[in-house]
Amino acid sequence: GGKVEFVVTVQPNGIVSKSVVRTAKFKGSGLAECFADKIMSWRFPEFSGQPQQIIVPFVLQQRNTY
Repeated sequence: GGKVEFVVTVQPNGIVSKSVVRTAKFKGSGLAECFADKIMSWRFPEFSGQPQQIIVPFVLQQRNTY
């Protein structure tokens, strides 16, 4: 469990140009790399002005499977 956060840079055309894991304990993990890769494919509505950095949190929960 836990929470993993990413710093995501969104360009004015809505394209994600950067996705970096922010949570220290997940840096370098396969899980974080998978999330970061998927975030790069996200698209946002176009906007005017400078690129924006946003924090994207994911809350991870363990689920028992039998």
